[in-house]
Amino acid sequence: MKQNKYTLGLDLGTNSIGWVLIEPGKSSKKHIVDLGVRCFEAGMNINEATGKRDSHALERRMARGRRRNLSRRQMRKETTRKRLAEANLLPLGKPNHKDDTWRGMLDLDPYSLRAKALDEKLERYELGRVFYHLAQRRGFLSNRKAGKSDKEEGVVKEGIKALSAEMEESRARTLGEYFNMLDPHAQRIRTRYTHRQWYLDEFNAIWQAQKMHYGDVLTDELHKKLKKAIFYQRPLKSVEKFIGHCALEKGRRRAPMACLAAQRLRYMQDLCHLRVVSPEYESRPITADEFELLRRELEVSSRLTFSQARKRLGIKRGFKFNLEGGDRKDLKGNTTVAKIMEAIGSRWLNLNSDEQNMMVEDLMSFTSEEALEKRARKFWKMAPEEAEAFSSIDLEEGYSSFSRKAISKILPLLKPGCSIAEAVNEAYPDRGNAAAVDILPPLEDLRNPVVQRTLAETRRLVNAIIAKHGKPARIHIELARDLKMPSKIREEQIRRMRAREKERKDAVARIIKEMDIVEPKRSAIEKVLLAEECGWECPYTGNPFKMSDLLGGQPTVDIEHIIPFSRSFDNSFANKTLCDVHENREVKRNRTPWEAYGSTDKYDDILERVRRFTGAFAKVKLERFSQKEVAAEDAFIEQYSSRQLNDTRYISSKAVEYLGQLYGAEWRKCITCVNGQTTAYFRNAWELNKLLNTENLKNRDDHRHHAIDAMVVALTNQHNITALNTASKYSTDRGDFYEYQPGRFRDMPEPWPGFLKEFSDALGRVIVSHRVSRRTNGQLHKDTVYGFIKSKEHNDELRPVVRTPLASLTEPDIRKKLIVDPVIRAKVEEVLAEKGQPPAKAFADRADHPVIVHPNGQKQVVHKVRVYQSVTPVEISDVPPRHMALGNNHHLAIYAGKNRKGEEVWNCEVVPLLEVKRRVASGKDAVRKTNERSDPLVFSLAIGDTVKMMWQGEEVIAVVQKLCHMPYPDYYFKLHNDARMAKERKGCEIRVQSDMKLRDEARIQKLAVTPLGEIHPAND
Repeated sequence: MKQNKYTLGLDLGTNSIGWVLIEPGKSSKKHIVDLGVRCFEAGMNINEATGKRDSHALERRMARGRRRNLSRRQMRKETTRKRLAEANLLPLGKPNHKDDTWRGMLDLDPYSLRAKALDEKLERYELGRVFYHLAQRRGFLSNRKAGKSDKEEGVVKEGIKALSAEMEESRARTLGEYFNMLDPHAQRIRTRYTHRQWYLDEFNAIWQAQKMHYGDVLTDELHKKLKKAIFYQRPLKSVEKFIGHCALEKGRRRAPMACLAAQRLRYMQDLCHLRVVSPEYESRPITADEFELLRRELEVSSRLTFSQARKRLGIKRGFKFNLEGGDRKDLKGNTTVAKIMEAIGSRWLNLNSDEQNMMVEDLMSFTSEEALEKRARKFWKMAPEEAEAFSSIDLEEGYSSFSRKAISKILPLLKPGCSIAEAVNEAYPDRGNAAAVDILPPLEDLRNPVVQRTLAETRRLVNAIIAKHGKPARIHIELARDLKMPSKIREEQIRRMRAREKERKDAVARIIKEMDIVEPKRSAIEKVLLAEECGWECPYTGNPFKMSDLLGGQPTVDIEHIIPFSRSFDNSFANKTLCDVHENREVKRNRTPWEAYGSTDKYDDILERVRRFTGAFAKVKLERFSQKEVAAEDAFIEQYSSRQLNDTRYISSKAVEYLGQLYGAEWRKCITCVNGQTTAYFRNAWELNKLLNTENLKNRDDHRHHAIDAMVVALTNQHNITALNTASKYSTDRGDFYEYQPGRFRDMPEPWPGFLKEFSDALGRVIVSHRVSRRTNGQLHKDTVYGFIKSKEHNDELRPVVRTPLASLTEPDIRKKLIVDPVIRAKVEEVLAEKGQPPAKAFADRADHPVIVHPNGQKQVVHKVRVYQSVTPVEISDVPPRHMALGNNHHLAIYAGKNRKGEEVWNCEVVPLLEVKRRVASGKDAVRKTNERSDPLVFSLAIGDTVKMMWQGEEVIAVVQKLCHMPYPDYYFKLHNDARMAKERKGCEIRVQSDMKLRDEARIQKLAVTPLGEIHPAND
């Protein structure tokens, strides 16, 4: 395919892509070829408050797992029942309380029978009841591959350990005998964690005790069948097919992170990048001897703190490592070896390489702790305590980026000062020399749903651009922080942001109290935070100041950049402090602290004051005040440009490599991954934010801001970064310190004449493309199963009810008297009145639950109550009958009918996902072409579909947001470029509450929108 001369700018986010195609012309003239925004659902649910990510299918998967467990337990009980009935140890037919034989047997106390069975002869049905009871709950069986969290596994094992001690103290021979000793009203039995082996031992003990009485019945064949029916557990399915492929060795899977090769590659990478930094910030790579010393230490340690590493190497106080900083406190070592040596000690060191790999393979492959312990004793000749500790080892989860074969080639090449990239290039010199492709091929499984979805949408978009405009000559891309950050780092950053938000709120409260400024500006809040950090004294002069000096009519204190902005392009809090106005403008000026004061007696006093700084940035700021070597402006711009135009993080490199397939061996020249630090500066310098806002502030409520970001990405190059630096330097050199605001730029030239007008016009024509999903998988119905009873208080009306724990009752449940039983309702209200607390608190302790005394004197403790529900559940299945509330709606179908006058009317039908699923399962279309009255389909609408409609007298392009039809039609839309959340749009939604209004007032018309934002009228 012929390559054109365009440059494509891509701003890739977790749920959006902004894109711009520009054409370099002769001299400095350029023009916009095309631009747009593509929106889609993120690959995972992202909680903006915490940063946590969950799969869209998490709730359904958990519910499916619960259903499977219930189904398997039911199958296990049924199989056991059949085996026992065949041996005449249980009545025929399923358990039924209405059957006299079954009722008498089911009313027996199973724990009493289980204890009695060890010493006395049981009746046949009593013995069958014992075995049937063992099949109901059979205890915890440790599975090393089950994927339980350490916390969850620890709770279970601690519970089992505690119960084991109690059994030993009580001298109970079996679990059933111990539970028979307990008072069930004082100590609950079902909340205990039990071990599978206890049930198996009890099964065998009871079998042996009763076999002398029923030798003709309890045969070896029945023993085998019953044991399998009660205790068989299928092995877990292999997940090998889900493991990603190695980027270097075709067809090979990535190595498990727990294997020795992957562990060694990780710590060797760190050692290759490790440098020693002096107090004067001069750095050197570690020597070969230091490298080897740390390598040997990390080979047998799970981690090595930086302070420990300095001690091992004999590095003087004041020196540090380049990898220190942020939340990183250590070098991660070989966690696999460390855990094994913790279990078996120096025995590991006596094994040869093959034996060590074989032992690790045992740990990775065995699923049963019991089987692994047996293997450890017999094959590895471990002592019992060693074997037990060895079988309990939990290895690190996850996978390396490379296969074992690739790691074996890379590891020998790693040495001090050699990066992993250099080692990979040396091991695979022909890598990246594949022939160019005309369009992007399907994406491999990256095992990261968020990145997977974004790059899949990128493929769809870029291929559409190529089809329309041809292959661009260059592609500039920037990835959003959400994509580039690992989940744990993002969650930690969110926590820090929440802490900073609290500090800002406290600062605002103090400003309002002391200065009576109702709405403090952002710069005022920042000043107060900086004052708190430096202890309300100027770090340069030592002069104290107060709030009025910061925010009064004539402020005497400036916000000052520690490293000049023109030589750092760093406008963050970490590069700012406060300084007396005169000292800042006349003495320090546009210099570093060392350049301004390094040759004076003041410098040591300044550093001493900075050492007293408090807060999260204190250490970073001390480093900047101490820094002696800062690149000159020309050298800085060259280094800075290189950093901005080469984002080397893993996810960024994956995106670059994927898009690079369009250019074959020349991909490194054609693909640039922009770091993104300067994009905000360019937006401010060219005042691009004003295109969507009255002020020069980013408008995140409009999806088109992604196109603005894409334009900046496309224009980020060496020439424009130099121009940005010049504009920044010019702003500072004019000496207008008081009015100058960091991050603002004066006289920044436009990329080409008429740029802003051309860009504004193009932006106004953008139609945001929204991805529409018409999948038939999703939540078909809610989880709750409803029952029905006749309400005597409502003329025997059949009403849905749900059995609810007392602590889950809501105040409306109490206020509206929705508890079914009037006696229990009165008792619950009495307890709540006494406590004066809501149900969640009043009934948190089971000891506080109400007690009902029946006429015969029997006491009943109430833990759950039946509550009337204001829903309309539908029948999901008839065997057994189950009624549930419907889940998501799938689409709105609009049919054209006739009224009595022969005029066309619209009849609308909101179709739930459950109904669509049933249609598809029976071989019918998901969207019916005609309704029950044979009215033809006009079109259907699903969430995310784009429409043209009239709203408040104007024709607008909108997107479907919500479809309801019960108890009346209610349809919600939003403008195609509206990026606000539903709660933020409340009160200003586009809302239509009538089928006929859709036709007559809204005059709605369905549109098909391409990934490039081209629209066409559409019908189904």
